[in-house]
Amino acid sequence: MADQVQILTTAESREDAYALAQNLIHDQLATSAQVAGPIVSIFMQGSAMVEAQQWQLVLRTTAAQVSAVREIVSASEFVVVPVLDGDAE
Repeated sequence: MADQVQILTTAESREDAYALAQNLIHDQLATSAQVAGPIVSIFMQGSAMVEAQQWQLVLRTTAAQVSAVREIVSASEFVVVPVLDGDAE
């Protein structure tokens, strides 16, 4: 289906990842979600290299729902990296 979109993000814990996935599906903003982890993310924080354990979410939604999902994911305190449509944040 051409209007299907996948959104990839991470959370700091399994519980946070599950809560976000369940809320989006309950509110019918996502059609499905996969939670994988733990994974190890390696990134720069200032001048220091950091390794962090995180949980990855793959959210499936429709093109029409992307803005609403993006808003919720970006506003979630526990989401580590919202990467949506090449989002620079």
